[in-house]
Amino acid sequence: MKKIVTLLFVALFSLCNAEECCGYYAYGSLVYLHTQMDDLEYAVHRTNNVIFSPLSVETNGVDRDLDFTWKPGVQAGIGIDTGCGWYLELSGIHYTYYVGGETTLESNELNVEQLNPTWFPGLMGFSCLSADAEWKLDYHVVDFEVGKTLCCSGCVSFTPSVGIRYLNVGQRYRVAYTDCAYLINDGGSDVTFFKDNNLYLESNYNGVGIKIASNFNYQMCSSLEFDATVSTSAVYGGQDTDSYVNGAFPSTFTGSLILFPVIYTKNDSPNRLFYNLDLEVGSTWNACEWCGYELSLTASYLFTIWFHMNPFINNSFSDDPTGLVGAVNTNSSLVTSKLHGNLQMHGFTVGANVKF
Repeated sequence: MKKIVTLLFVALFSLCNAEECCGYYAYGSLVYLHTQMDDLEYAVHRTNNVIFSPLSVETNGVDRDLDFTWKPGVQAGIGIDTGCGWYLELSGIHYTYYVGGETTLESNELNVEQLNPTWFPGLMGFSCLSADAEWKLDYHVVDFEVGKTLCCSGCVSFTPSVGIRYLNVGQRYRVAYTDCAYLINDGGSDVTFFKDNNLYLESNYNGVGIKIASNFNYQMCSSLEFDATVSTSAVYGGQDTDSYVNGAFPSTFTGSLILFPVIYTKNDSPNRLFYNLDLEVGSTWNACEWCGYELSLTASYLFTIWFHMNPFINNSFSDDPTGLVGAVNTNSSLVTSKLHGNLQMHGFTVGANVKF
């Protein structure tokens, strides 16, 4: 991929020396996004009418999810603007996101209140005293596209484009459960054991695909423009997923807990296809021109969704040889029935463009 990007840079600047090329441009912007991933709930909080079973379906359960918030990122690009409406552009976005969530029971009475682990509940116990979760996202996109501006009228233009997209998404998810309860029948009487458990899930995806976009531009006056861009892409690549699960399961034969640390790694890098939609609406203010340089300022609203991007659900870990761990975040069957696994980002961008 590094060689491909290098060749694109060489081609970009070579074209800039062509006779028909009227110049090139560069831009940079700060993005401020609210990010949310489906199906990362780490526990179900239940009160009253509690049944001592991780498989019980109750209407009084409430999902405990991560405290999704806003984080900044950067976006930049360079391009060639020809004299006949064609353009070439190389752009990218770098975004790192970190979020956590924590829930602690007010009462330790299991018949009054429970906090049921949603990840591998058979190994994590049927209830815990507290749960602490963290999720980190490393999101990198590089686009190389070519487009043609078509003028519909004196102030309205339409620019379709097509290009190549590189996508790198790294995710790390950790949950620590404290004082997990296990109910064991020992000689006709129920005995409750307690144990601290944790899990760590990690995934890294690299893919290349096609991007198609359309831009609509309305020039209100010589210094103010309004833009709307809609794009979609399909990316195909390999995904590595690692996991560590430290839990236990009750033994009715010994009347005790059997510790069950599970460590396995998916090294086969299964290929997966991801697709997305992007929407950006904003305005451009052509600020000034100085010594042959044209400076403009931009502000916009951005929305991005990647479908089925959560790698930790839908049997991501079905290669467990023991068959005891399972593969699903069971919150979906207990309360919400989502299992979409979509990654959504929306927010605002502010930046500057320079034409040479």
